[in-house]
Amino acid sequence: MKPRKFQFEMGGFHSGRYSLRWDGTQLVHDAWGPAFADSRKKIQPSLQQWGNFERGLQEIGAYDWKREYSDEMVLDGENIEIWITFRRRIKCSCYHQEPPNFELFLDLLEVLSGNQ
Repeated sequence: MKPRKFQFEMGGFHSGRYSLRWDGTQLVHDAWGPAFADSRKKIQPSLQQWGNFERGLQEIGAYDWKREYSDEMVLDGENIEIWITFRRRIKCSCYHQEPPNFELFLDLLEVLSGNQ
């Protein structure tokens, strides 16, 4: 099953931004800023890849993430926005704090986008 909504963005003031978003027909990968060579790439995951990604989200507990993770003691730095909807929804904003198993989530994104 393809997602109804898929938007992921991560970056910070000094590192640049990285995003993946579903435009209804393909995943669009954008990267810009000092940590990345500015680029745009379009990706066509198969239905099997989407299914594996959705199962992976369930296995790592991403559907149980809180809506917000933040460390208000830090004044500038990394920001993460996640909004992914298949049958269930993940909507999460992070500021200097990541949800549980976030590294596993990034691994799932790498497989889905072919960047492994």
